[in-house]
Amino acid sequence: MMPDMDGPEVCRRLNADPRTWHVPVVLMTAVPESVLGKRLAGCAYEAVISKPFSLDDVLITVERHVAAG
Repeated sequence: MMPDMDGPEVCRRLNADPRTWHVPVVLMTAVPESVLGKRLAGCAYEAVISKPFSLDDVLITVERHVAAG
């Protein structure tokens, strides 16, 4: 858990900032995406990687979205 704000809030702030709105956001969480539900509202993200995760899945996901951007 992050101390001052959660991942969806960081995502919303990145999306709202003219300097970072174009950066692809990949969220890593121990909370299932289905449980996050409304907390992800207003957050434009590319993918959610659930913990525990494999390094291969992380690398493939990041590569896919960095290459697309």
